[in-house]
Amino acid sequence: YSVVPFKSYLFNIMELGKFDVELVNRLKENFKWLDSGQHNGYAYTVLFEGKPLLCFGLSFLWPGVATAWLIPHKNMINKHKVIFHKGALNYFKTAAEIYKLHRIDATVHSLNVQGVKWIKSMYFEFEGLLRHYGYDKADYKLYSRIYK
Repeated sequence: YSVVPFKSYLFNIMELGKFDVELVNRLKENFKWLDSGQHNGYAYTVLFEGKPLLCFGLSFLWPGVATAWLIPHKNMINKHKVIFHKGALNYFKTAAEIYKLHRIDATVHSLNVQGVKWIKSMYFEFEGLLRHYGYDKADYKLYSRIYK
């Protein structure tokens, strides 16, 4: 496993799940903006044997608050479940310490059962339903994790 800076072209060689295919296709220009490093946050790609498993990052809203995002290879979570889980827990804890975050939040498509299960396993708590929130007018669920 290795972690490298995010590059949007990696989406072209990843097999994406049903909730991510259309998102990436619609927002390709937004992801290219992440390539520039000019965004307010950090973005990375996890590689396994040189192939991208997932892309993830944090976007800082203001001091102490960040939004997390993650787009995995469609089979990544099942095949690399334990290391993914431990790595993500460690990442959130370390990011909160390094960047002095008191809150990290994330949105999950309301129909993405696997995504909801995963974000809860990261100790994020449900805060509410964001109606017609997505680019496709889909509902999303808002989750947060508070650090004291």
